[in-house]
Amino acid sequence: MKPFLRGRSGIGLCLCLVVGVCALFLSGCTLFRLFQFKSQLTRLDKHFVFEKSPGGPAIRGLKPLLMPEDILLLSNDTRPSSVSNDGGKTVWQYIQRKVYKDKHHISEIGKDLRFTLEFNTKNLLERCYYPVQFSNLFSPEFVPYMLETMGNAQIEGTNLVAKESKPIQKQWVPDQDRVIQALGEPYETLVSKNVTILAYRYEVEQTVRPTKPIQTWIQVQVQQGKVVVIKGNVFGGEMTLNLASVDSDQQRKK
Repeated sequence: MKPFLRGRSGIGLCLCLVVGVCALFLSGCTLFRLFQFKSQLTRLDKHFVFEKSPGGPAIRGLKPLLMPEDILLLSNDTRPSSVSNDGGKTVWQYIQRKVYKDKHHISEIGKDLRFTLEFNTKNLLERCYYPVQFSNLFSPEFVPYMLETMGNAQIEGTNLVAKESKPIQKQWVPDQDRVIQALGEPYETLVSKNVTILAYRYEVEQTVRPTKPIQTWIQVQVQQGKVVVIKGNVFGGEMTLNLASVDSDQQRKK
C-alpha cells in the first residue's frame, strides 16, 4: 500500500503534529524552519529518540527547531491548558477532557487526552509527550512509520502527499475492541450498512474558560471488526488516517 497525506480535502495518512504543517508552509513566516523540520523526519534515527517514561510515551528531538509560536500556528492558536517552568525549561500541557452525550455520565478514569510539550532553555521544542491512548491503540512501529511518511511527502497545494512509502503491516491495524479499550466508551455509535462509526468528543481545558469552548473530536470507522479510517482534529487541524486498503493490497501481493 502507498498511503498518502492529505488535509481537509481528502482521505490520507496524518498525525496530530502533522496536520498544521501545510498552514505553516502557506503562511511563510516559518518557512525555512519548517522545511528543516520536515527534512529531519526523513532520518528519524538521526534526529529523534522515542522514549518511555513515567510521563508517558514521548518523542525527543536531538536538534530541536520548533518554537512556541510554531505550535500556536499548528494548533490554530489553541492556548495550552497550563504553562509551567521546570529547571529553566518551559512546559506546556494540553488537556482534552472527554465529553459524554449524557451530561450525567460518570467520567471514565484515564480517558482524557494529554499532550505535554517541553521547550528547552533556548525556547525550542525538545520533547513532546503524546497521549498514552495512542500508544495503546497503535503498535510501537506505527508512530515512526507515520512520521517518516510525512517527512518523505511532497507538498501539493495545501496537501502533503506521500507518493512512496513502506507498506503498512496488517498487524499494525487495530480492531474495534482495541479502540474501545484505548479510548473508552464513544460519545455515540453510528451504524450505516456495513460500517460502524465510533464518535468521540473532547473539550480543551483552558485556564480562562473561553466564550466558546474549544472542542476536538475523533471518528473511528470500523468494517468487519477492523478499523478502516480514523479521522479527527485533536491538535488543531483535521487529520485522516486511511487504513482501508491494507488488507486488499496485501491480498494482491499473495
